Order: sequence, then C-alpha cells, then structure tokens
Amino acid sequence: MSLNKNSDRFYANMNEMKRGHAHYDGSKHEKLTREQKRERRIKQHSAREEWRNYGAGRASYFSVIFTETLVSVFAIAFYSLFVVTFVVGFIALMISNEIMTVLMGGGIIAALITPHTRRLVKRWNFTRKLARGCKKNGWRFYRYRNALMSLYRPSGAPDFAVETRDTVYECMYYPAPRRLSILRFDKPGEVCVVTGILKNRFKDVLGMHEHVKVKPFGFEPVTKSTTKNVKKVVLLNPVPYELYYYDKKDGKTVQGGSGTEFFEYTAYSGSGFINTLMLGI
Repeated sequence: MSLNKNSDRFYANMNEMKRGHAHYDGSKHEKLTREQKRERRIKQHSAREEWRNYGAGRASYFSVIFTETLVSVFAIAFYSLFVVTFVVGFIALMISNEIMTVLMGGGIIAALITPHTRRLVKRWNFTRKLARGCKKNGWRFYRYRNALMSLYRPSGAPDFAVETRDTVYECMYYPAPRRLSILRFDKPGEVCVVTGILKNRFKDVLGMHEHVKVKPFGFEPVTKSTTKNVKKVVLLNPVPYELYYYDKKDGKTVQGGSGTEFFEYTAYSGSGFINTLMLGI
C-alpha cells in the first residue's frame, strides 16, 4: 500500500466528515446486505475518485482482503518489534538507574492522569466563573447535583439552573467523550457520537475506522413557569471537536457551534453560556 494511496484515503474520509456525510452514513438506519458490505469494503480500500484510476480496473474483493491482510501482518510484526525493543530497553534502563526509574515512573503517571485533570480543571473553571457571575449580577443559581457526577457522561436530566430577570436556563452537562469527538444531532431524541476520527499509519493499515454510537438524548426541565421563559441548555463541557445539527431552514444536517439551536435545545460551550447570560443583563 503506497503512501499516496493512504493519503488519498485519509483525505477522502476527512472531507466526507467535513461535509457531514462520513462513510458510516446509513449503517445505523438499515442493515447492509453481503454485497453492499463488500462494495463498501472495496470503496474504503480505494478512496480515490473513479476518474483518478487512470483507466485501471477496480480491485476485486479477494485482492482487497489479501492486500489488507498481508499489510496488516507485516505492520503488526514491525510495530511489535519496535514496542518490544523499546520496552526491553526501558526496563533495562530502569533497573540500572534508580533516579531514571523515579523520573520515568512519574512521567507515566502524569501521562495517565493528564486527560482526567484537563476535564476536572475545565469543569472547575466553568463552575467558578458561573458562581462568580451569579453573585455579581444577582442571578439565582439552582444546583440539582454535583458537577463532577457528569464529568464523563451526561446524566440525562438537568444538572443545574440559572434564573435571570426574564429567563430560566435549565442546563445539562454533555461532555465530549474524547478531545477529538464529533456530536451529531440529526434526529429528535438521539445523538450520534463519533470517536477515533484521528487517523495515523498504524490505524490505517489495520483498517481501524471511526467508532460510531447512537445514544438516547434529551431531558425535561425541572422548572415550570408561566411568567418566565424556560430554555433547555446543552452545556458542552469539555467541548467536542465538531458539532453537527439538523437545520430546519436548510432541511439538512449542518455544522454548528456555541449557540446552536436544535429540537428545542440550545448548545453552548462554558464561556459561550456565560457570555449569553451577560448579554441578557
């Protein structure tokens, strides 16, 4: 498998993702037949447009399976040798040097806890700024549950509410499962979560693609008011890499950001939500 072929496949998949039509489209709505699965496998193997094949015939399903299997075997053998060499050298270095053992051990621990620390810091910073804003501007803050309970997954219910002069914002945290994640709100009552969008040579030769999960989504506000507007807020903290939503005006799924409205919900980043509250003063 050549470098140009890998590059074509990578950019083709990313361009489809940018347009909101990644190669997983349809798989969650209907079951593919055996022939359709084979056709999809061949297309994923050759990401070039048809006109760029320069007269060459399309690869057969057998040749695709044979090529990918052969490349995968050699890739696994190569990376396994690399990993084994690194691990053996690392162990030998740790045994021969106590200071290096402490430093390397601390580095490994730091690498493991850094992603979790990032989530914790972002959530703490947001709650601190929100509490300060509520106190300064006279907004009422209602805490329904601890902010750390939804640090990795949404609770499915409002986590807190902020009451301003004319609006009550019922808010549910929706944290991105990973830093490079895509959220798609295509239909009411569900969200499509895409992870593993970052490609590299090792994942490419092993045929590893994005992970797509369709999860239930939605919540009902706690506040019932006839004198104030009640808005349902999806608080993206941490924020995803990209967000898509169904736009009724355009009649299709488009890319959005903080302040995006869909299916009676409004999605905000932490800073975007606080800025919205400030503009309402």
